[in-house]
Amino acid sequence: FGGMDIYKSLFDGKRWTRPVNLGPDVNTEGNEVFPFVEDNNVVYFSSNGHPGLGGLDLFRYENNKVTHLNYPIS
Repeated sequence: FGGMDIYKSLFDGKRWTRPVNLGPDVNTEGNEVFPFVEDNNVVYFSSNGHPGLGGLDLFRYENNKVTHLNYPIS
């Protein structure tokens, strides 16, 4: 979708599945970088393509919805 995208791959017990792009909900024409996945499958990442404060803002992806983590983050 853009410069740098986020993909997912699952471990089936023996090997990793083929990587799959998370699609246009997460990935933009900009860069989505530094993904972190919590134990409950919530993904946090930085993006300069989603609307935000500017630069690499922080976002949360859960239940097919991206939410901007506004200032201040506590």
